[in-house]
Amino acid sequence: MLRQTIRALGQREDRRFTRAELERLLFGSPMRKLQLLLGHAHESTVYIYLDLLDEFQEIVLSALAEWDTQVAALEAVASEAAAA
Repeated sequence: MLRQTIRALGQREDRRFTRAELERLLFGSPMRKLQLLLGHAHESTVYIYLDLLDEFQEIVLSALAEWDTQVAALEAVASEAAAA
């Protein structure tokens, strides 16, 4: 039934849908679904969380890069001590 619906929408003479438009028609807005899953009254609240996630990701990636630098320095000291 879903395949038939997709074919029918794709064969409409009065309007050609893009893939993204077809997905929205069939599945709804992903942001709206996320809003409902989180239990928020407004979709704009979801964007606040997404902005925070971007910020947190930058913080984590920066901390991991710093961690890698510290580990490399410690390994260099340990290999120098072992060689001496």
